Amino acid sequence: MKIRNLFILLFTLGGTASSYGISGDVANDGSWRVQVSNTTGTTTVEFEYRVFADADGDGLSDYRETNLLLTDPNQADSSGDGITDGELVGLGFDPNKDYTNIAQALIQDLRIGAKIAAVANGAATLQMVLEESDDLSTWTERETIDLVVPLVAGEASKFFRYSLKGAAACGGSQPGFPVPAEAVQYALIPAGSLTMGDGLDGLLDAPVHSVNVSGFYIGKHEVSWSLWQEVRDWGLAHGYSDLSGVGSGKGADHPVQTVNWYDVVKWCNAASERAGLAPVYYAVQGGVVYRTGELAPYIDYTQQGYRLPTEAEWEKAARGGSSGKRFPWGDLISHDNANCRANGSADSYDISPYSSYTFHPSYNDGSRQYTAAADSFAANGYGLYDMSGNVLEWCNDWYGSSYYNSSPGSDPAGPTMGSARVLRGGSWNDLATNCRVAYRLSFNPANRYSTFGFRLVLSEIVP
Repeated sequence: MKIRNLFILLFTLGGTASSYGISGDVANDGSWRVQVSNTTGTTTVEFEYRVFADADGDGLSDYRETNLLLTDPNQADSSGDGITDGELVGLGFDPNKDYTNIAQALIQDLRIGAKIAAVANGAATLQMVLEESDDLSTWTERETIDLVVPLVAGEASKFFRYSLKGAAACGGSQPGFPVPAEAVQYALIPAGSLTMGDGLDGLLDAPVHSVNVSGFYIGKHEVSWSLWQEVRDWGLAHGYSDLSGVGSGKGADHPVQTVNWYDVVKWCNAASERAGLAPVYYAVQGGVVYRTGELAPYIDYTQQGYRLPTEAEWEKAARGGSSGKRFPWGDLISHDNANCRANGSADSYDISPYSSYTFHPSYNDGSRQYTAAADSFAANGYGLYDMSGNVLEWCNDWYGSSYYNSSPGSDPAGPTMGSARVLRGGSWNDLATNCRVAYRLSFNPANRYSTFGFRLVLSEIVP
């Protein structure tokens, strides 16, 4: 039996539920859209509920999170789809932004969050309907739960959030995930095509091109300082002597930094062995597990152990399901979006108020490194955090400036040799230009800098 959740936003005013106008259509991207409008006085609430494609036919969205987008009725309808423009909200809300007359809600990371403007005496109700099915075609209601938010006329708008406990609530666990206890920490990026590269700023080493990428799991967060230490200590007792004293972090839930490429892939092998998974990196093909030294290991993508992403995997994950944008969230950047060094006078897409390069004031405490803790910024469309800013993230690939002029059309993994490995995403010390999702940076794999970190990936092994 499979269980799904349907979430319906209702307003109950004076004890009587208001009427609704409902329309729906299937979009070109395979999403299902439903618009619900209710007008009481001067307040209008509209939202777009997107359920992404169901490639495996199991009745569940391919995306691990379902996002609820509510729109501002005062904005234009630039796409002409009958739904006014809005923004997809992450887990947090910007206290400096005006959300008047907008109800913003989402289902993400097992939470429903909403901001509801008081419109009259009565209550606003988030109603959760739990349905069940034996055959994925006939669904019956099992339970309805009213999540009532009391409202008083004239009361200032407030934020409300409910937490849903249990893996079935919003797809919190991944079927077949190799380490079930860690499933909630990863997002499954579905197999499919990706338009890579830069079509906005003329990056010469990032031509626009289409590739097919196999499905993979990726960590929602950059590897933390606390996790690095746990695995490093295990590794030191199991033959990974090179990891002694390696790495640094500003806090347990901050990303590890000051790690080079060799450190990271050996740590990945240690993490795999610790979890009982087959390692991915070997001294040579068919050789021993890579545990010590500095060499270009053989990377076995058929194994399901922990590893770094390829550049193509990283860019697909960073874009979060969008295409052609400069950043995971859109084309403009400020300190509201990412932990980077901002300067509004340097780039047209940096809308920060500064006229010189400025570290993020929330993390510049005078003691470098100025990293941010996990969940400090909103997640992208795949539920991933800090794909731009915080720390640069190592990828598996050797860097080649012309590689993407003639790279394979499926699962490109970089040149077969080189002198520098790729990093992506920008950092707390990087300018906005380096935080673009198409921007490619490369360094000697032996370099350790306080801006270098990484994120874990596991291949999705399809039987």
